[in-house]
Parts: sequence; structure tokens; C-alpha cells
Amino acid sequence: MIPRIIVKKVMSKGIISVSPDTTLKRAAEIMKSQKIGSLIVKEGEGLAGIVTEVDFTHKIMTGELDPYKMTVRDIMSSPIISIEADESIVEAQELMKKRAVRHLIVTEKGKPAGVVSARDLVHFEYPEEGEPFWPNHAIKNAMVMLVCLGILMTIATFSPAPMESKADPFSTPEHIKPHWYFLFSYQLLKAAEVFKSIHIELPKLIGVLGQGVIIFFILLLPFLDKNPERVYRKRAVAISIGIFITLLVVILTIWGYIS
Repeated sequence: MIPRIIVKKVMSKGIISVSPDTTLKRAAEIMKSQKIGSLIVKEGEGLAGIVTEVDFTHKIMTGELDPYKMTVRDIMSSPIISIEADESIVEAQELMKKRAVRHLIVTEKGKPAGVVSARDLVHFEYPEEGEPFWPNHAIKNAMVMLVCLGILMTIATFSPAPMESKADPFSTPEHIKPHWYFLFSYQLLKAAEVFKSIHIELPKLIGVLGQGVIIFFILLLPFLDKNPERVYRKRAVAISIGIFITLLVVILTIWGYIS
């Protein structure tokens, strides 16, 4: 099911306006300096219209108007067509198509709050032309994992490795350490030994079960995190969890290396 995305999520905030008597040259300079594609035209306390980069292209580049003499009033589109901020982007697209426009004024409780363009809607709808995690990527990854597991089990069954006496992972000789990518797990098991005074089996329970819980939580995180935002600044919880887990792994790895 595709989530309902509201216009407020994609609109450009902070309306930049000019008066109807602003020259076209000055209006073009403002749009260039602010890196925007439209300007709101205000007359008194009301909105008189909107001027866009398309208006400049169609009417100035064709030689119809002199940008040094003519004003925004000569090319602006009026009246302004607006949409409420809590409407969906699908409704915004339909309104643009119906009224043959590429920009809409976004209002909140009747007051202008921003501008949304056709470019904003297309960019947000197809930001990376990717697939959703669930179920697309989740099912694909699960299938790959099962195939790899099946291959490993087949090899282990028909070509078993020679085995010696069973090792105890909780009593590793001091001179033996795992490869660096397992050092964090190794160090966590060693650190859990402080709980031996409470119960002899507690270090094993914490060392093994604790890692399993962390891995399970990481796998479960995409299903728990329903935030549709992609910008990292708007994903404080997920980013904080990621930073915490990364730092924990790095600290345990370094600790295991130097200990």
C-alpha cells in the first residue's frame, strides 16, 4: 500500500514575493539569487498572481517583451490557484493538470505557507526510482540467504571438514584471538564474565543472547521505523540508534584488540 503523502512534505517553504511594478529584469535577478523557479506577486495585503520561469521563457525569450521596461504585471498568471497543505500530492497533480499550471500556492488555514511545483511532485514521487524495503527487498534478500544457506549445508554434508575435540568458546586461551571482524563479539563475551559471581551461566546468557537481541533488533528496525523521510536530519531516532550501535561495535573491537 502506497502511503498518502501530503503537499506540506514537498512544498518549498518561505514565500518570496515582489510587487506587480517590479521590472522583469529585477524579478529574474531575485529568482536567480534565491535559486527558485517562481515569485509570488503581492499587491497591498492580497496576492495578485504568480510569475514563473516558464513565463519568462515563453514571453521574454521569444522577444515579445523588453525585460528592462516591462513589469511583472505583464507576464504574471492570475488569479492564483491554491491547495491546502494537508491535501495529497496526487490531488495536487490532478489540480495542476486540470488548470494547466505548474505551480500552486500552498495554504494552511487560509494563509499562504509555501509553493509547490510540478518538479517537486515528480522528484518526491520518484526520488531514486527504487523499490520499497517491504516486501520487495526483504523477500529478495531472504531468498538469497536461503539459497546460500542451502549451498553451504550441501557442501558441509557431502564434504565435511575434519573435526578435533569440541572447543569451549568461553575459555579461549589468552594467545588466541579471532579475526578483527569478530573481536567485538569476543570482547562482549569476555566482558560478560563480571556477572559470573551472580550465576555461573549468566555470562553465557548475556554474551550470546545479548548479541542475538541486538542482531534481531537491527533486522526488525526497518519494520518498526515508519518515518517516510529520507533526509538524515529528520530521522533523529534511527540515526541515533545507528550511531550508538556503530560506536559500541568499534569500542568493543578496539578493546578486544588491545586487551
